[in-house]
Amino acid sequence: MIRRLGTLLLTGLAAGLLALMGSTRVAGQGQTSCAAPALGGPDAWLPATSAPTTSYDKPKSHGEQGGDCPFYQAAWQTFLYVATPGSDGRPAFTSFPNIESTFGEAFLPATAQVRTQKSALLSLLPRARKGPNEDFSPNAGIEQAGLRQILVDQAGNPVFYSVHFNDEMARFFRDKGLTTAAGIRGAPADLTFPRGVVELKAAWRIVDSASPPSDYITVKAMVPALSIVNGAVKIDANATPREVTVALLALHVVFVMEGHPEFIWSTFEHVDASGRLNNAPAAPNNPASTPGASVIDATQDYALYRKGTAAQDGNQQIEDAGVAAAFDVKTQTFGTAARSSVFRAFPASKSLDAVEDGDVTALNDDIARQFKATTLASNDKRGNYKLVGAVWMENPARDFKTNIRIVNADGVSPDDPLAMVAGEDRLSSTSMESFTQTSDFHCFKCHDTRHVTEVAPFPPLDAKQINVSHITSMYLRNSGK
Repeated sequence: MIRRLGTLLLTGLAAGLLALMGSTRVAGQGQTSCAAPALGGPDAWLPATSAPTTSYDKPKSHGEQGGDCPFYQAAWQTFLYVATPGSDGRPAFTSFPNIESTFGEAFLPATAQVRTQKSALLSLLPRARKGPNEDFSPNAGIEQAGLRQILVDQAGNPVFYSVHFNDEMARFFRDKGLTTAAGIRGAPADLTFPRGVVELKAAWRIVDSASPPSDYITVKAMVPALSIVNGAVKIDANATPREVTVALLALHVVFVMEGHPEFIWSTFEHVDASGRLNNAPAAPNNPASTPGASVIDATQDYALYRKGTAAQDGNQQIEDAGVAAAFDVKTQTFGTAARSSVFRAFPASKSLDAVEDGDVTALNDDIARQFKATTLASNDKRGNYKLVGAVWMENPARDFKTNIRIVNADGVSPDDPLAMVAGEDRLSSTSMESFTQTSDFHCFKCHDTRHVTEVAPFPPLDAKQINVSHITSMYLRNSGK
């Protein structure tokens, strides 16, 4: 990965360092040679995308004079593969294994009820905010809507979420005996996920079923009814779920490359016709350089941002009483006062730089060019999304251990061979980590190898390397074991 190092000029020494990192960056333009396989070639990703295989080979670290491009390429190929539309237009990942099909539906009553209504439809739930492994709210988890954790779009609808994973991950759970509480609790602390497993988290927005937006991936889905219980908005397991049409706002694409059992955590979001991310605007600079009174965008509304919102008023969770007062049980919508207003706090998802990584830019641009040059099926909307960034460990062989935090020390560049975290070290999805961008920073702030108290009031899950995924801890908490 090639980054602008502060205001350092590209002297001969700096140019030499860049060359060692495997870049062909054009000075001052942030351009690199990071690209997708050529169209028409045997390895081309478009129009049809094959399952990633060699993309998951072990990449070189910065300490080995490697760059970041292979991580982004693997992320893009994985996204293109899992988002490939079927004949019905639904992306492939909506038919992948999920928590219910792998662990059994009984431990998620609300989801089970949704699924029994129309099994062919995607079932979705609101997502509660997750915190670090040591500090989970008792209400955390995708199965339950904590009031302050609900993200409300500008139409007044809650944003819904789904979790999926590939056959390799489902097979791993089965083969290692991780589909029971006893198996999970008894798993070795140093058990790790194997190369090729993929986990996906999707954020969906309700849209007009009669006239869904033509540039989004859209599907029919069942969502649970919400109601007010003890002053909080909760899933009503006794009410009839609703059939709606939803549009894909964002997708976390999480996968294991050879030598990286901690997962590569990447995220994709929707873009407008010009290729600009349009779920929410980005601040002009990193938080320390963005005055609170700064209006992030005074010109337009976004799916998750209200025009004219200042930095100090954005990315704020609404208090319980305000959200409950705004909720209309009959329409299942929230009033204007409860609409969230979210913006990207770190415009380049980096701690030390507000300029997007050159490899990310170059690869996104190249794939956008390929989409324009390719004839696709009319229901193929993959070209309307792009990579925001990715985060991974610089040297897992050295640093990936049980019971550790996975964070860099303040001021440490993710390009430093001595860093623990590489890639976009302030990476968040505006639709999935909307309110924690300046506190949890990136995926590893929540997904680490320490003990998990999310399963409260049941005994905590011991520190394990597989705790980087929360799927097993979700099972424990909801199965009551």
